[in-house]
Order: sequence, then structure tokens, then C-alpha cells
Amino acid sequence: MSHATEIMPILIMAIAVADSIHIISHFYHHVSLTPDPVARTITRATMTEMLSPVVMTSLTTMAGFLALGTVGAESISELGYFTAFGVFSALIISITWIPAFLAILKIPKRYRGKESRRHAADWVEKWGFFLVRRQKWLMPFIVLMTLFSIWGISRLQHSFSSVENFPVDHPVRFANEIVNEHFAGTTSFDIMIEGREPGDMKDPVLLSQLDELKQLALKIDHVGSVQSLADFIKRINKVLHADDPAFYTIPPIEARVTGSEWVEKNGGWVEVSKEYTVSGEELVAQYLQLFEMSGKPQDMSNLVDYPYRHAKVSIMINSDKQSTLRAIDQELTTYINENMNRNENISAAITGMAKLFLVVDDLIVKGQIWSILTSLLLVWVITWAMFRSPTVGLFNTIPLFFALFLNFAFMGFAGINLNLETLTISSIAIGVGVDYAIHFVHRYRIKLREGLDYDAAVPATMREAGLAIFFNSITVAAGFSIIAMSQFVAIMEMGVLITLTMLTAAFGALTILPGVFLTFKPKSLAR
Repeated sequence: MSHATEIMPILIMAIAVADSIHIISHFYHHVSLTPDPVARTITRATMTEMLSPVVMTSLTTMAGFLALGTVGAESISELGYFTAFGVFSALIISITWIPAFLAILKIPKRYRGKESRRHAADWVEKWGFFLVRRQKWLMPFIVLMTLFSIWGISRLQHSFSSVENFPVDHPVRFANEIVNEHFAGTTSFDIMIEGREPGDMKDPVLLSQLDELKQLALKIDHVGSVQSLADFIKRINKVLHADDPAFYTIPPIEARVTGSEWVEKNGGWVEVSKEYTVSGEELVAQYLQLFEMSGKPQDMSNLVDYPYRHAKVSIMINSDKQSTLRAIDQELTTYINENMNRNENISAAITGMAKLFLVVDDLIVKGQIWSILTSLLLVWVITWAMFRSPTVGLFNTIPLFFALFLNFAFMGFAGINLNLETLTISSIAIGVGVDYAIHFVHRYRIKLREGLDYDAAVPATMREAGLAIFFNSITVAAGFSIIAMSQFVAIMEMGVLITLTMLTAAFGALTILPGVFLTFKPKSLAR
């Protein structure tokens, strides 16, 4: 289980109820029109009308979740696959068990041949009449909302920060701020260096580059500290030269060292000083051997391995903002490519938690684009096949664009960043939100084929399908709102956004879609 998959049961429960709402709503609509209804006959008529849109909405919902598999994050992909299976299971139950129960149901007398129970339908129908009367204002309203959404989207940021998922007053977040403010930081870049042969890390040229890299990194804002093997070599070199600060450096490629030897003089042996030329690599090897013989050789174990073939440079950062980490990453990458990676015997790569944050951040952006495109394409293909018209299939995506635009605009105005959790919202919104459009378009086409004109078909569709769409959106939104109660900030934001998206998708189906039909009166709907 992960933060993503742990919300799967809530998602399935909230979505699974949608089909049953439409089936039961249309069942009682037929009951209200029949003076002496027979449950079995009414059930058969209901399923004849509703089987196609119910199957279609379930397939599009599954498509939305399956599109999460294109994100590239395993936890998000698992959420998509298993939730899609849950939606399929709910579909099977909705088209088998529910009709079976309705067929044996004893219909209460107060529902027979009466529409008095459908007071809510009267209000939805009035909304349809209102749209017809004000149809000339609908397109300007749509354009205005689109421009407003674009303004909000321009303020949208994307980032990945595990600490920000905790509430502001949480001890973990407070401790993180203290460490970042007063110490080296809690986020790190680790530069992993690999040589071809054991002992390659003793090369003075490489050690000098590690020291240069440290000096470069320390000049960058928000870099708290840098540790590498070069620090130990410089310190040992200084100590072995009587703590002379001039020797706090990496030994050169060839070094002149002063030693001693015993010579015979005046019939005896005396010690005299002598200068030797020693390679820097040999000198470093001797320093390391001395350090290994010290009391704490393990102090260096987190920076280099024993064969001295692999080494690490640890850079601590006191910020986890994506802009800061990306700037540091670019500086380090430039230096590594221009210096270390030009050495045929050495390869260097940047890793660490900071690099992971950047990779996830890139994954969020690319995954968001791919999941939206994939889910929209799948939804369009499915609705095209079911309605047998590419144009009608395209109409079903109109409320989705409206819902997505408002969703991203709200995130921009509210300061909610794109992250792994909010990444799933677009596909969920497309997969679930298209259900409302499908039911509206399906019923609207029936009314046109019955002989109603484009204006009259709107309130008629509202009365028969609008009420179910309204209650469906309220029910699904209420189910998703449970997620907003999470103490984990990213999950809480996800719950708020999905709830909002379900309502805006329903509003789009009951307002934007009729507005498009009333304005353009597409002939493909009546075919």
C-alpha cells in the first residue's frame, strides 16, 4: 500500500454507485408514467434504454484510470489498474444484480402513474428553460470562464516535497525548518564517482577536481556543506607537515618530500636528511594507509570504498524548492561533464534525494500531459464507437475541458502544486466526469429523434437525465470528499480537487454542453 493506493477503496465506492443511480432513476421515471406498472416490464424497458450509456460510462471511467499507467510512477499505475478493475466489477453488478432486484420489487402505490415525487426534476427542468431563454449569453459566459481559467493556470506551480505533505504545525515539518535554518540542511545531492580499476580514487588529479567541485558548490546559495575524500587527504597532508596551513591541499602529481637515511661516517652510522621525489598517487596511498591504521578508519567509509574504486561527494542543501535544486543540479552537471567525465578512467553521476525530487518533478509534468492525452483519446474513441459518430464523441469531451480548466485554475489560485497525488486527478476527472456528458448526450439524441427541436429537447432532457446527473455528481462528490479529511496534505488536496472536479464536470454537462448545442445546433446529434 502507498499514499496513492490507500484511497482506492474510497474511489471505488464513490464511483460504483453512479450506474445504479441512473438505472434506478430511469426505472422510477417509467413507473411515474405508467398507471399500472409491472416491475419486470419496467425493468426490461429501463435496461433497454440504459444498458448502452451505463456500459459506455463504465468503459470511459476505466479508460481514465488505465491512462494512469502512462505516468511512469508504480504507485500511481497500480492505483489506475486496480481501480479500473473495481469499476468493471461494479459494472457487472449494476447490470445484473440491480435489474434482478428491481424486477422482483413491489412498487409502492405512491409512485404509480404520478410525477409528484419528482419535485427536484421540476427544478432541473426549469434550469433547462432558463438556458433556452438565455442562450445568447451562454457562449460569452463560456469564453469568460475559459479566460478566467487560463489566468489561474498561469499561476500553477509543480513541485515534489515530502515534508510539505505534513501539516504546518507538525513536529516533522518544524524540525525540518530548524535543521535547514541552523544546520547544513536535510536534502542532499550525492555525486557518485566510479573508476575502472581499484585505486583510481587515489589519483591527485581527481582529488583536486573533487576539491574544486566543493569550492564551486559552496558558492551556490542554499548549499550547507560539502564532504568528500579530498577533505581527508588535505587534512592528513596538513597534519603530517606540522599543521602548516600551506599544506592544507592535495599533494601534486609529483612531490618532493624530505626524509632521512643512515650513512656510515667516521666509523659510525649517522642519520642524514635527504629529499625524495614521490608520485602524488603513492603519497595519497600512504596517507590512506596511515588513516586506516588509526582508531576510526570507518569515518571515511561513507565517502569511499575500501578498494578505492568508488567514491561519493555529499552536498547538503538547506532547501527543497524545485527552482533551487534545479539550479544547483545544473551547476554540478556542467562541472562534472566538463571535467570528470572527460577522464576515460572515471565516470561520475549525480544522485541523492535532491536528484530524486527533480526526477519526480519531471515525471509529474510529463505524466500529467500523457495521462490527459491518453485518457481523452480513449474516451473519445469509446464514445465515438458507442454513438457511431466522431463528432458526437467529441461533444462528450467538452465538459471535461471545462472541468479540467477550472480544476487547474483553482489549483493556481489556491497555491496547490502539481504533485504525484494531484497528478491522478485529471485522468479521474476525465474518466468519471465524462459519465455526465454521456447520459446527457444520450438522452438529448433520443429527444431529437422523437421530433423535438434543439430548444425543446434541452428542458426535456433535463427532466429525464438532468436529475440523475445532479444526484450522481452530488453522491460521487460526497464520496470523494471523505479523502479531504486526510491529515496528509497531498491526499487532502486530492480529495478537495476531485470533489470540485466532479461538481464542475456535472455543471459542464448541464450548462456548457446545452449551451454548445443551442448555439451551434449540430446536425450529427439528430442522425
